[in-house]
Amino acid sequence: MSISLKLISDTRYNSIEEEVETHKDVIGIRERAWENAKTQFILPLFQKYQSVIISVVFGLWMRAHPTQ
Repeated sequence: MSISLKLISDTRYNSIEEEVETHKDVIGIRERAWENAKTQFILPLFQKYQSVIISVVFGLWMRAHPTQ
């Protein structure tokens, strides 16, 4: 839940929704807005935190699949 609240209050996420709302008559605007966001901040954030993300996902996978 705290991640959802952080996302909603993030100005970068809001910029996606604002772009969609401003150009709602343009076909494919939602996809274009997300593509722009991917380039501008999603991929850079992933690259910055890639090792942390992989460690967390691996840890969760190991918990879900314990060795016998």
